[in-house]
Amino acid sequence: FNKSLGTEEQNWHKAGLGKLDVAQSNAVKAVVNAAKGMLIGNSGTGKTYTLAHILTAAMAEGKKVLVLSQQFKTLLQLQQALENWKLGQYSFILKDEDLDLP
Repeated sequence: FNKSLGTEEQNWHKAGLGKLDVAQSNAVKAVVNAAKGMLIGNSGTGKTYTLAHILTAAMAEGKKVLVLSQQFKTLLQLQQALENWKLGQYSFILKDEDLDLP
């Protein structure tokens, strides 16, 4: 995704979840309007927060979403964000105890 410059926050999400910066808002719009997408970025850039918005926006439109991560911790953080927004019942995590990384 092209990262837009600027600091103006966007409250684009239909469900009125927390605010996104311009780059995060652009990422949500791009992924929700695409058949598939990938969100990448450095540590601490708000990927999990942005992904939670992508998931809830897609779910609000009746879409199904699959999230894959090399880090189990990321999936736990994402599920916690959904639970905080009272959407935890719509998610689950599959983990292979023998093959998956911690």
